[in-house]
Amino acid sequence: RDSYKFHTLLCKIFFFLFKKKLIEMEDSEQIEEFTEHSTDNICIEIRMKRGALKDWDENRALDFLKLRQKVTQRIVVVGWGGKTIQTYNDPRDLISDFVQFRLNVYEDRYKLLLEKTSDELLYWKLLELLFKNGFVNKLGTFANKDAMYTEIKKMEDGEKLQCSDDHINKAMGLPTYRWNKEFLKEITQKIKDINSDIKEYNSILKSKQKVKDIYQSELLAVKSTK
Repeated sequence: RDSYKFHTLLCKIFFFLFKKKLIEMEDSEQIEEFTEHSTDNICIEIRMKRGALKDWDENRALDFLKLRQKVTQRIVVVGWGGKTIQTYNDPRDLISDFVQFRLNVYEDRYKLLLEKTSDELLYWKLLELLFKNGFVNKLGTFANKDAMYTEIKKMEDGEKLQCSDDHINKAMGLPTYRWNKEFLKEITQKIKDINSDIKEYNSILKSKQKVKDIYQSELLAVKSTK
C-alpha cells in the first residue's frame, strides 16, 4: 500500500465525508451555512451564529467539526467481481483491498498473455518446420486437403510440436505465393519476437514488484491524461 500515491484519493474520500457531515450540521442548525472555495486545495468557509465562537480556540473548533475523531461512517460496496457485499469503516481498508484485487487482475492478464503467446508460437514454429522439411516443394502435388493435412501432421508429429488442428488448418489456408524466402524471414523474426515476449511475461509473473511497478506506471499514465 505504501508503494502507491493514494494521498489524493484519500483526500477526496475524506472531503466527501466531511461535506456530508457539514450538510447534516447545517440541517440541524449547528452551523448556519458553508461555502466551498476549493480548487487545488480543500477550502471551505463555515458561517456560525453570531457569538457562537466566543472563547473558542483551534482545539475547540477541531473538536466541534469532528476533524480529530475517527470516521465511523461505513462504506458499503459490491465486492470485486460483483459477487459479494463488503462493508468498510476505514477508506484505507477499501483502497487496500481494491489494490490487491487489481494486482491479482494484472497477474491474470499476464498469465493470459503468456498462454496466448505460447499458442501463437506453436503456429509460427509449425510454419518454420514446413519450410525446413521441404513442404514448399510439395505444394500443388496434393490430391486434396486431406492429403495436405496428413503430410503436415506427419511433419509436426516428427518434431512433437503438439500443434492443434487450428494451427494446421491456418497453415493450409495460406496462399501458395506466400511461401517464399521473404516469408521465411518474417517467420524467423516473428519467432524471435514471440520468444522475447514470453521471456518478459515469465519475468513479470515471477516478480510481484514488477507487477506493482506496471500497475503504478499505468495509474500515473491515467493521472497525466487528466
